[in-house]
Amino acid sequence: MDEPLRHKDTELKTINNITETADTEVDEPLRHEDTELKTINITETEATKMDESPRNKDTELEAINKVTERVIGCAIEVHRVLRCGLFEAIYRSALAIEFDSAGLTYRREARLPALYKGRLLGQYYVDFIVADLVIVEIKSVEKLNPIFETQVLTYIRLAEKRVGLLINFNSRLVRDGIKRLIV
Repeated sequence: MDEPLRHKDTELKTINNITETADTEVDEPLRHEDTELKTINITETEATKMDESPRNKDTELEAINKVTERVIGCAIEVHRVLRCGLFEAIYRSALAIEFDSAGLTYRREARLPALYKGRLLGQYYVDFIVADLVIVEIKSVEKLNPIFETQVLTYIRLAEKRVGLLINFNSRLVRDGIKRLIV
């Protein structure tokens, strides 16, 4: 029987094996036998499916992220000037002024249909739809209730958007009162 290898011996044998392997010649790089270039024809339907690829969703999310950053910046500025304790309508008006200053496009108090089994019941009023990408709902409450998140999620679904911001201006730091919701 061979003597058990010790740490020094293991290192030595490993180095010798590496050296022996390096001395042997390599004939040709290994290739897969079926590898070859093929021309692919893409129909319009397939091209449309490709447009919905993860890459396009990533670029859409990048655009959404840029908009949400700007919206949050506007909200911080409004809160910095007005502080907390005012009515939602005041914050809505101030935020619209900040959106204008920032060059953001938006729809204020946008209307969404409230449907039940295909019948119109009335309308929902969303505080803002910014850049036709982000739902923004304004609150000025002591504490955010989970029903407010559900409300924003409903607006996101009805407006067929992906992201919504729930902003509570009645907090010491407005960043603590912001919830980003993604569908």
